[in-house]
Amino acid sequence: MPHNFLKSFKTNIADYAIVVLGKVQALLIQQVQKVVLEIIEELKNNCPPVDRLQTLTKKVDNVRLVVAGARNKIEKVASLGDYLDPVLLGAKIYLDFQYHLRPDFVSSPVTLTAGTPTLSKKQTQINNTVSKLRRFEDLIETVEDAQSAIKIATASTNAILIPILSALDLIQSFIDRCLTNQEIPDKDLEGIIQATNQIYINGIQYKNIKGTTYTIKVIKDPSSPAVAQKRQAIAQNFRGITVLTGPSSFAGDPQVLVEELKFRIDKQLP
Repeated sequence: MPHNFLKSFKTNIADYAIVVLGKVQALLIQQVQKVVLEIIEELKNNCPPVDRLQTLTKKVDNVRLVVAGARNKIEKVASLGDYLDPVLLGAKIYLDFQYHLRPDFVSSPVTLTAGTPTLSKKQTQINNTVSKLRRFEDLIETVEDAQSAIKIATASTNAILIPILSALDLIQSFIDRCLTNQEIPDKDLEGIIQATNQIYINGIQYKNIKGTTYTIKVIKDPSSPAVAQKRQAIAQNFRGITVLTGPSSFAGDPQVLVEELKFRIDKQLP
């Protein structure tokens, strides 16, 4: 494998990770953080009127969808490092085998010397082997550098994302408080949380990053208060057994619950 190709490989994959996650960071900082902080400031002390609460609920749903998209991009970039693991392992196994097989020449260069054609041919073969080993060493260094760049870029992006996720959970708790502690007419509650049959999702097929297919449904949370029904997404395996349940929420858009459960499936299930 040519050395120039290795350098190009390292630069391209590292640059890709940095560019993609740089755009994600800009999105989170410029568009999401500001909106989240404004909503928290409005909700932290008082519950707004019904019409304003309805507007804020929709705004939160939109933010959650944007965050879900950003989180998916972060996970995809982070997984690039995992895809490089077999390459790294194979190169290390090969080198380890060669080092134990021929410790007499793999640790230092071999130069051609005058001699019989047979000896010169053998020395040429040895030099070719040593050159090949050096390229494998370069490959290992290249892959490790690329993985390091991906990890650093991912960590810096997650440092922005995680506080936003916590803030969204705080906002949801504020909204839940407003919906359950106010004397809001049922018809207004329905407008806020869109608690009608058509917003439920009967079942969509989702294949996780490891190739296993699950059926995702959005159902009514049986433990939620009658005055304000919450919903939650569930994931079922091919036998129809529920293997994962998402958080209970007043989220108006069921797709928010679906996207959050997809993320949990990829992180927690085989």
